[in-house]
Amino acid sequence: MKEKEKGLRYTHAVDPDVAEMYAKGNCKLCQGRGLVRIEHNFGDPIRNDSQVAVKADYCQCVHKAAKKYG
Repeated sequence: MKEKEKGLRYTHAVDPDVAEMYAKGNCKLCQGRGLVRIEHNFGDPIRNDSQVAVKADYCQCVHKAAKKYG
């Protein structure tokens, strides 16, 4: 049987304290914050007047550090 992967396990909640704890200070993607902002539009091009859903997710550096350090 395959062993479970270590790392972050979450469903939909993003904790900024966890992101700050595992963030890499010189990450070019998140600038050391640990969170990445994702903007998703619903089929239309992104314009100033269009509806855009904004979501936060952990950066790749946070996932790697959580997997490494537990």
